[in-house]
Amino acid sequence: MKDLINLEIDESAKGMSAASLKKSRAIRADFIKRYGRVPSSVLLRDSKESNRDTIDLSKEGRGGGYVHHYNKNKRKMIEGEGFTPGMEKSGMVTQGRTNYLSAFPQNVGRTIIDFYCPEDGIVLDLFAGHNSRMELCFKLNRKYIGVDVCHEFMEDNRKIKRILYRNRKNSLNIHKHD
Repeated sequence: MKDLINLEIDESAKGMSAASLKKSRAIRADFIKRYGRVPSSVLLRDSKESNRDTIDLSKEGRGGGYVHHYNKNKRKMIEGEGFTPGMEKSGMVTQGRTNYLSAFPQNVGRTIIDFYCPEDGIVLDLFAGHNSRMELCFKLNRKYIGVDVCHEFMEDNRKIKRILYRNRKNSLNIHKHD
């Protein structure tokens, strides 16, 4: 598999050019080779019903999922063999003003981080928000840098970071042998 992290930027591969299509197809082929398919939870597009992008609003365990069409402002049930259902939420909760982490599709995030970020790599998140991605990176043993303009979010993120480190330390269960 090609090293997608160190791809050279091809200025002609922007927009709707042949180079852009070739690059997109190469990334898609590598995803399929590694995971068997491209996760449909990333972004769905139904050209029969909408010319605009759609967002996966599925819930885990349904065997399918709902897709919200912006231009029709309605949901449609999507079922299929390759569909990755679930907005697997972060398990962390804080007592701060923001109260809980955002719903981020952890199943999709896990696949993307695994695909694009080597185990010794760093994930840069310029829109940290409630930071469920920080927890995901922590679980995947990736380094993480999160930035957000909201002070309350970052305060809660610091609390979450302390909880994650404390939980990891407690989970090591180091015992002295007699």
